[in-house]
Amino acid sequence: MNKKIISLLIAGAMLTSASAVFANGDEVNAINETQTEQTTENKTVVNQYIGTVKALEKNILTVAVEAENGETEAAFDLNDKTPVYDIDGEEKDEVKEGDKVIVLSTAGLLTKDIKPINALVINDDKNPAGSVYYDTFSKTEMGFISSDGELVLNIDDKLEDEYEGKTLLVFYDFMTLSIPAQTNPKKIVVLDNEEEELPTETDKSENKVNQYSGIVESYDKNILTVKIGDESAAFAVEENTPVYDLKTQEKSELKEGDSVYVFSTAAVSTKDIKPLKAVVTGADEDAGAFVKLDTFKDSEWGLVSSDEELVINVEDKEEYKDKELLVFYSITTRSIPAQTNPLAVIVLDKNEKQESNIKVSISFKVGDCILSINGKDVEVEKPYVAGEGVTLVPLRVISEAFGADVDWNGDTKTVTIDCGDKNLKLQINNKTASVNDKENNLEEAPQLTENGFTMVPLRFISESFGANVSYDEETKGITVELNK
Repeated sequence: MNKKIISLLIAGAMLTSASAVFANGDEVNAINETQTEQTTENKTVVNQYIGTVKALEKNILTVAVEAENGETEAAFDLNDKTPVYDIDGEEKDEVKEGDKVIVLSTAGLLTKDIKPINALVINDDKNPAGSVYYDTFSKTEMGFISSDGELVLNIDDKLEDEYEGKTLLVFYDFMTLSIPAQTNPKKIVVLDNEEEELPTETDKSENKVNQYSGIVESYDKNILTVKIGDESAAFAVEENTPVYDLKTQEKSELKEGDSVYVFSTAAVSTKDIKPLKAVVTGADEDAGAFVKLDTFKDSEWGLVSSDEELVINVEDKEEYKDKELLVFYSITTRSIPAQTNPLAVIVLDKNEKQESNIKVSISFKVGDCILSINGKDVEVEKPYVAGEGVTLVPLRVISEAFGADVDWNGDTKTVTIDCGDKNLKLQINNKTASVNDKENNLEEAPQLTENGFTMVPLRFISESFGANVSYDEETKGITVELNK
């Protein structure tokens, strides 16, 4: 990132002392832990979060953020383009566990994704009165003022012309108690936001499947982190996510350091944990094979991909027509569209995937964070009992156990769950749910935890899908079984 740093001498008498960011725990543009990403007109609001670094691993910075009701842990993406400074405005090369920090981010704490960082400021305790402000500034009758109208910078007219309309990271010690407040900044950093932007996809269609090539950085607790270009991207690996080897076209396993193709409807530019359609390992030039994931339709050329770039020659077109396929091939014709005799064709059709998931087994004790899901121990947010004895479990438990497709609408706080021929819709804090558009009354509404996990009633969802739920009074164990 190109950054232009200007040091400014504080001129005139010292201004009236104001509340400092680290002196009393109140930050400039103060927010609370429930704030989500927001925009004012066309401007994105950058939130300030004060906290302590708990961990830094593979560019993922975990911070215990101070909030009104205690600490809330949040994960942020700390990459080599992130501006990092101390509270005096000096550039820093290292962030370590235990550091007291201000995280400036457009993301809200309630989201469970890996959040972007606009800038990071470390407090070294040498300047307890230090403060920082992140905003664009412009010249007005009141002076050179921030876009939110809360802070005026007392700087030279020539600097005002230079900084007009630019995003600034302003470091200062004191400000007046006037409205708006005024300060003589000790340092200003100009941030070039255009270089911070990640590349976006040319086609943002929800149905478009993007193919990314990268190296596996880690695979832990069903989260696959892949280095794609200069960026790290996190993907959610579900129980039924297809993983195949490019060279053998056989099922494969994920391991650190492997070259992979990942297929996802999400853009790499998003910082959330992205859904996966499939993963192909051994993605190198020596494999002698290629792979394409797409829906193939019947046409005058034969079975052609939706982008009309590849035709596959297969004996039984009806078996593959209008289905989502993972196609492995080696040689194609030079025609337009290209044609190939595929090495292997894997059907990823949604209904077929769900129908194959006919055995479900969940067992756990309320209060345990380790659940046995289809014979596999999985660590999740702790299930708990709410209301009149209703067990609530993380939504992830349902998706992993039943192989269900889950969709979350953050605007309406509505969860949609599709499994086989069943469609369920539930809303946070609403005791009315629907099964195939038929309303049902819940004993307890779904809830959103302080850490941002969606908790749903286990019995209602399980029985809606045809499973049996039992409780052992002696062992306090809960089991869910489905056999079709």
